[in-house]
Amino acid sequence: MKKKFSKSTIIGQVIIKTPFHRVIKVFSAAIIKIFLYLHSYIFTTRSKEMIYVISPFKTGTTFLSQVFFEKKVRHEPLLYLSIKNITKNFIVKKNNLLQLDVECNGLYAGNSKVLNDTSDNVKFIYVYRDFEPWATSFVNHFSELSKKVSYNWILRDHFDSILGCYVDRYLYVDDKEKCLIIMSLWEYWVSTIEELLENNSEKLFVNVSSLDNNLHELEDFTGFKCSDNNAWRRMNTTKSDIGVFDHIDQELVKAKTAELCFKMFPSLK
Repeated sequence: MKKKFSKSTIIGQVIIKTPFHRVIKVFSAAIIKIFLYLHSYIFTTRSKEMIYVISPFKTGTTFLSQVFFEKKVRHEPLLYLSIKNITKNFIVKKNNLLQLDVECNGLYAGNSKVLNDTSDNVKFIYVYRDFEPWATSFVNHFSELSKKVSYNWILRDHFDSILGCYVDRYLYVDDKEKCLIIMSLWEYWVSTIEELLENNSEKLFVNVSSLDNNLHELEDFTGFKCSDNNAWRRMNTTKSDIGVFDHIDQELVKAKTAELCFKMFPSLK
């Protein structure tokens, strides 16, 4: 059966390919920010408990955002505005407005310390994915996205400065540049894990490969009922092998991964 798209969906697909896409994003973000600050000025209720899922993009946070079926959960809420405002002050105001129980947001990977005091009790969940499949998925996803939009704002406004390179150009550059991109992704991947390990707040690391079978761990940690009956995963339409280990020492990755897993999953010692 041929899939039918609504008029709004078709119009949206056209707009994101034009320069108006960025203009609309900037304008709408400004309006939302004004409303956010007005709301916070009038209503000062502070979240008593907040759970953040802060593993990087392409680790299964979309899936995880759907398993807490009895709670108020959002996946990457107000994402464009959040990219520009990774600060305690803004996040507290966002929490006051949305009143979530769980926020799943890869944007906050490596930023757990900023989130520590955004509610009275903060907990973290990190979905672990091995570096090679994660880097492959990350590069493929954002390379495809750049073909579909006029301005890839998640890369341009967030990751370009963090990584110091243009991930979406990976498929078109020489081996020297590919090596720089893979090394940047490696350093970022490691840093997001180490940053959370150093955080004294309660945290749970779960392996994406066994996520379906370990929902009881999430229930025990959060106190929330979990079910994957209606959950789905966002899959890459392109699954090209980008040759990660052609550009980084596989033994280096293996050794460091073993060290990190030893700390993340002590019960497996």
